[in-house]
Amino acid sequence: MNMSVSIAIMTSNETDLLRKTFNTVLSTCNQGDLREVIIVTCAKSTPENLETAESLTRCGDVPVILYRQKKPHIGNACQEAISIARGTHIIMMPADGEIEIEAAARMIEAARQHPDSVITTSRWLNPNSFQGYGKLKHALNFTFNRLMGVMFNTDQTDVTNVYQIAPLPLLRSLNLRAEREAFYLECMLKIIRAGCKTIEIPCTWSLRDDGKAKSEILKCLPYIKTAFRIRFTPRSRIVKRGTIDEKEHILCSGEFNNSKL
Repeated sequence: MNMSVSIAIMTSNETDLLRKTFNTVLSTCNQGDLREVIIVTCAKSTPENLETAESLTRCGDVPVILYRQKKPHIGNACQEAISIARGTHIIMMPADGEIEIEAAARMIEAARQHPDSVITTSRWLNPNSFQGYGKLKHALNFTFNRLMGVMFNTDQTDVTNVYQIAPLPLLRSLNLRAEREAFYLECMLKIIRAGCKTIEIPCTWSLRDDGKAKSEILKCLPYIKTAFRIRFTPRSRIVKRGTIDEKEHILCSGEFNNSKL
C-alpha cells in the first residue's frame, strides 16, 4: 500500500504556537510520507493568526492548504478536514501547544506497519504523561476512561484523546455528528463500535492554562451524553449506508479489538 498522510492543523488565535506546530511536523516527520498539510482556520481567527497561516503556505516542499472552515466549532473543523483531505490517512491536531507533536512521526511509522488499523495515542501508557493537570482533572479523566472501557467492552485506555492516524475511508464511513469538543470522543467510540483494530502508542500532554473557571464536572457532561448516545445507537447506524461492505471490511482487515457491542 502506498501510504500518504494528510496532516490537519486546527487553529484560531495561535501565531508562535502555530508556527512551532507546523515546523515540528516538517522537521520530525519524513516529508516523503506527507501528502499535504491542511491549516484549518475559522471565523474567530485573528488577523495575526491568518497572516501566520498564510505565510506557512510558502514553506517547505510539502503542499500546504489554507482552509477556512464553513461551520463553527472544533468538531466541524475536523469533519471538514476529513472531507477535503487527499491522503490515504489523516492526522488531526490542534495548534494550541498541548499535544506531543513529535508523536506524529511515531504514529506514521506504526501505520506503515499496520495500514488498516487506527494508531492512536494514550496518555495512560506511561507514568507522568499528563503535565499541568490538577488532581481533580486527572482523576476525572482516569475514571471516565475506565467507565468507557466497561461500557464499550474495550481495553482502549484513552478514548477522549483523538490524536491518532486513521485511514481516511474509515473516518468518512462513520456517521459523525458532534460539532464541539465531544467530537473527539465520538470519533474514537464509533471506531470501536465499528469493530476496527486500534493500536495505542504512548504520548505526553501539556495542559495550556486558559484561565477558565468552569467546573470540571460540568465540562464532562457533553462527553457523558455523547457516550450514552453512541452506546445505545444501533451498530447499523454507526456507519453510513453503502460506504463499507460489512463482510469484507478492508479497514479492519480481519483484525478486531475486543469490542463486542
